[in-house]
Amino acid sequence: MISILKRFSCWPLLLALVAASVPAQPVPMTVRIGSGVLRGNAIETPMPEYPQKSFRAGRKGTVIATILVETDGSVSAVDVLEASDALMGSSVEAQLKRWRFKPFTTSTNEPILATSRLVFNFTIRNRKPIVNLLRRPGVA
Repeated sequence: MISILKRFSCWPLLLALVAASVPAQPVPMTVRIGSGVLRGNAIETPMPEYPQKSFRAGRKGTVIATILVETDGSVSAVDVLEASDALMGSSVEAQLKRWRFKPFTTSTNEPILATSRLVFNFTIRNRKPIVNLLRRPGVA
């Protein structure tokens, strides 16, 4: 078929016409959601581990991150916006990529992408490492 197309000087135009005839998939809209809605659709949300090096050094801190949830419920992007400690930030990023959700939809059941902001607090209490997801971190 390519040899036939090479005979005609308009073959790039023919390829463009064929490509244009294939219907494009609609791009789902992206909606910012709060932590309550996010938790309501949660299937699997493994918490980040307190990095041993940070714990032994007595470091405490906060990590703020945003996630993008795909139409299938998987997390496709994690953006660590702030991290008091680089190791804590890496721990949060690694675990957020493993989170899974029931797919988010509009009121008319159209699939949507969802984005949300999450705040994790790393503390040490009674010589034990504690990682908490803050309840009301706000919307990204």
